This record gives sequence, C-alpha cells and structure tokens, in this order.
Amino acid sequence: MTGSDALSQVRAYTVNNDTSISVKFQTEFVPNSTNAIWAIFVTYISNCSFSTTATALQDTVCLGDSVQLNATGGSTYSWFGAFGGLSDTSIANPMASPPQTTTYIVTIKNDSGCVKTEHVKIWVTQPIDSITTTPTICGNATGSITAHFNTNANYNFTLYDNNFNPLANNTTGVFNQLAEGTYIVENTLHNCTFYDTVTVNAINNVQAAFIRNPTQGKAPLTVTLTNISNNANQFIWLLPNDTFYSQHLTYTFTNGGSYPVCLVAYNNQPHCADTTCFTFVVEGNVGLIIPNIFTPNNDGHNDVFSVQIIDAELISTIEVIIYNRWGEKMYEYINNESTPELLLWDGVASSGNKVSEGTYFYVITYKTKAGETITEKGTVSLLR
Repeated sequence: MTGSDALSQVRAYTVNNDTSISVKFQTEFVPNSTNAIWAIFVTYISNCSFSTTATALQDTVCLGDSVQLNATGGSTYSWFGAFGGLSDTSIANPMASPPQTTTYIVTIKNDSGCVKTEHVKIWVTQPIDSITTTPTICGNATGSITAHFNTNANYNFTLYDNNFNPLANNTTGVFNQLAEGTYIVENTLHNCTFYDTVTVNAINNVQAAFIRNPTQGKAPLTVTLTNISNNANQFIWLLPNDTFYSQHLTYTFTNGGSYPVCLVAYNNQPHCADTTCFTFVVEGNVGLIIPNIFTPNNDGHNDVFSVQIIDAELISTIEVIIYNRWGEKMYEYINNESTPELLLWDGVASSGNKVSEGTYFYVITYKTKAGETITEKGTVSLLR
C-alpha cells in the first residue's frame, strides 16, 4: 500500500482534558504481504484560541505619576516590567509607576491551562536633565540660570522668585541678568510640569582701602582720609563717636588718645561690603602732677608719694625710681600700663624699714604711644 491503511475520526472517543488514548492493532492474513509496518499518526486542533487583552488607562504619564494597567481573558495573571514600578504583579489591574518609557508584559492563563502574553507600552515624560548657575557680582544683577535638556524636546520654561512670583518665560531655559537669591524653575512638556529650586550665589569683590595723612601727631590733629576702595559705590566712615556718609573725609581730633577709624565700602547693597580700619594715636598734653612733700604717718592723709597723670591713656610705659641723697635706690616702679593716679612710695625701704625724714630724689621716665620718651626729675620731702 502507498497510503494510510486506515483513517479514523476519534473525537467521539475522547473528552476534554484527556491526556492519553489507547489504540489496538489486530493482524489479519494478507497473501503475499511482507515487511508490515505498524505505525499510527494522531493529529489534533488546539482549543487555546481564547481571547485576551492588555490595556492602560493612558499610554503617556509624567515621571513620578502612576497609571492603571488592565488585562482580561484569563484566570491568573503575571506582569513583568524591566524597570519595575508595579504595585502587584499577580493581579489583572496593577498600578504602574515606571521610571522611564517601558513595555509591560503580562502572561495570561485560563482555566484550561492555556497561556497567552500581551504587551502594554507606557511612555514617560521626563523633566530636564540638569540646571547650572553662574554667580552674580554682589550688589549687581549679572548672574544666570541655564537648563540642560534634549534639544528635540519642546519644553516651556517659567522662572519664579522665591515667593512664586513669575519673572520670565521662554523655551530656551536660559535666564540672564539675575541678582543673587533663590529661584524656582518650572519646565513643562506634554502637560507634565516639573519644578527645580536653584540658588544664584554672589561674589563680593569689594575692597575697602583709604590713605591717611598724617598718621599721627599732637592734638588738635586734622587728618585727611582719601578713599581708594575698589568695586564700591557707597561708603560709611565709623569713628568712636561719629558716623559720616561720604567718599572722602577730613576730620580733626581735638584731644589726645587712641582713635580707631573704619571705612565700610559696599556695592549697592550693605551686605556687599568690605571694611578696613586704622587707629590714630594722637598725642595730648601729657603732664605729671608731682607733690613736693608727703607724710607717711598713717593718719589717712598724704601717706603715700603719688603722681597724677594727665592723658594717662597716651602713655605706654612708665618708670619711677626714688633715691636718697647718697644715691641709694629706695624705691622702683615699672609698668606697661598707666592710670590717672599712681600710688607709689609709702616711705619704706626695700629692706622693710621705715626711712628717716628728709629730702629724696625721684626720676620719672615715660614713653608715649606716639613713641616719644620723656624724663622728669625732682625732689620730694618726707615728713613724719
């Protein structure tokens, strides 16, 4: 034979979900037959032609938003996404929050064990890539903000101040002539809106400086202060008891003393400032009031040889030495600070013994803060 020996429709002998079928061969005598081949071929048509779907509530979302997926036609579902973002992978309608454009695949299985797969692609609108700033010159508006993004994307940009007041709008993402401060950059694409908060810093290049002439002298001393500050347009002179708003200054110190003078220079805004100071040492009428007699008898009156100093704050160091008439040192005082009154010798020698009445010699040497050294000599009588 050159074809099938038999052809049988076996559908009537099977039911759904059968996994095996028994076929029995029975040999019959056939004259002159040889090389009998026993074989069977079974053909079938699958019943897995069930209907399935996979859809999304919308196919485009903004980064950070979610969308609901939905699959139908099966009894069990298994979702997969390369970048995750699924609320539940085993239900028909999970929520998806993809971090970028991706395709979700769902495997759908029915009660008969038949399996099909469906695909849903979700497009994710991304914000701009980054933002850079350039600082401004403190007190001016020279700073800038630049957004960096795919030039094929049609973003729209709005710049706001820190209180969300709109300042400018464009499609380039470049904003110039900005003062220092905090700004909000809004970028919109495909009905998706994103916000970035950025700060434009400031560079303070103000340098305060002034020339003084003269730098020292005796009271009354008139000085000329010439402002040579850089990158500033407002100036304040600060003296111990005076404040002046001017570029240059001429001032007279009427009394002796140490006077710090400061120049505050700034550019438009007070915080865009620099300060420099110089202390003028003005010589006053330094003088010593020296008694010619003292009575160390412990009566509470004139018991100590004392010296009063006029403009004592102008003295940097003072030395007092007392000798007897034979040139022997009875007392010595040295100090780097001076007060209006120096309580010095009580009539007791360095040995601890009271000296006798008589005339004693003093040498008082002091140095002013202006660098001048002065020596005064004289005598004082000690009476008990």
